[in-house]
Amino acid sequence: MTLQKHIKSLFQVDAFTSEAFKGNPAGVVIIDNDTDADFMQKFAAEMNLSETAYISYGNDCFNIRFFTPYSEVPLCGHASLAAAHVLFENDLVKSTDTIKFKTPKYDLSFSKKGDSLVLEFPIYKLEEIKIPGNFNEITGLTPVELYRTEHNWFLAYLSNKTEVHRAHPLVNHMKHSDFGQLIITSKSDKSDDCDFIYRCFAPSLGINEDPVTGSAQCALAPFWRMKSGKTKFFSFQASKRTGYIQSEFINDNTIQITGNAITIFEGKIKI
Repeated sequence: MTLQKHIKSLFQVDAFTSEAFKGNPAGVVIIDNDTDADFMQKFAAEMNLSETAYISYGNDCFNIRFFTPYSEVPLCGHASLAAAHVLFENDLVKSTDTIKFKTPKYDLSFSKKGDSLVLEFPIYKLEEIKIPGNFNEITGLTPVELYRTEHNWFLAYLSNKTEVHRAHPLVNHMKHSDFGQLIITSKSDKSDDCDFIYRCFAPSLGINEDPVTGSAQCALAPFWRMKSGKTKFFSFQASKRTGYIQSEFINDNTIQITGNAITIFEGKIKI
């Protein structure tokens, strides 16, 4: 098979789960190199998923771009996992291959490990900042610590997991504020089967709450390494759909994320 035969093929994949209707749904569209960004944005709005990934042939790699219903984003963990899953599942690459994805900013790689997919992602820089006086008014949250990270994301450290589970951020207020992309996290309890829990909100990107966010590990892994000294984590995203992600440092600049995916449907774009 060749990628060319699948131009305009559409897939919807649940990522970071082995069970249908769990994890995070992503659109995956195979395009040619002449497809313009205006079409990608309009079709992502039509799909109305948190992200839709578009893949095409590159030079010794696949080009990949990510769009929310509102805008293009530089990196997306679950949509890139979904795209790799589509390539492997449809025999567009060999099961022993390493998939190289090139985004407009990052180079990513995926490989298979048993039934799971393993991806390498960059580490985000973290800068602790003073919690603004209006933070609670804007978000409805009262964190212990607040960090600024890359791509306009903020990370709020909450005192316990109950606060994470019960959080109801004021997404309508956040949407037009500096805090329109926010990760909240806390340590888990000893009885939990994970190292930490978290949730992700991105109303400024048209995503009130993201179900499972692979790229959040780019900020969460260095944060929890700083807190715990550990370099390998099993995390739980406490969204309605829920999801688990394993992450591990390869070096100071790169983490390895492991997850599963399942295709829900596939079709053909008629326009």
